[in-house]
Amino acid sequence: LRPALVCNLLQGIPHSILLADINQSISILVPALEVTRPKIQLAPFSTELVVIRGDYETFARKQDWYMKLDTRYYLYPVHVSMSFMFTPTLASALYLLVLRFFHWEFKDVFQLASTIGTDVEFTPEEKQNFGMLGSISDSRPEAHACCAKIGLLVADSPVQLDWFLPKETARMIRNSAVISLECRLSENEERRLLVVCKL
Repeated sequence: LRPALVCNLLQGIPHSILLADINQSISILVPALEVTRPKIQLAPFSTELVVIRGDYETFARKQDWYMKLDTRYYLYPVHVSMSFMFTPTLASALYLLVLRFFHWEFKDVFQLASTIGTDVEFTPEEKQNFGMLGSISDSRPEAHACCAKIGLLVADSPVQLDWFLPKETARMIRNSAVISLECRLSENEERRLLVVCKL
């Protein structure tokens, strides 16, 4: 039987497999597939994900996706408390961050963002995982805060953002009164963000 806490970890990862060994150590196996959150007219707040499968027209694109992968699966060991997963590599952290963003788990996105800070260029695999964030269009206050946090953490690297950081920062500031405490930048982070954005 799946513990309730582990079920919470699986939310938003419909293509995952739960693994356990003889010592009851639990891991979550997730194939490194390209996913998207389609717009559903009758369910505009849906967080359902769709795997982008290859067909004749997208065969070259899918081949390009797989060619950039160092591994086709990410294995996330679950902490003994069953309250969070470990992200062994930067690529796996970026992939999980994207999945959490698609599922509106902004508290998790904000926490995971702290693990992706870098001052160097992403590898091709990391870059394409990070690039999936560009397909996310969300006007929730916490989403702006997450985008601002991510932008701040890669500000010293050559990584290109798919959003205009000053605009996301301005939206975060405008909605600061309704942003949850878990998604708020520290005072020092806010100061640095304003410097980065040259506001």
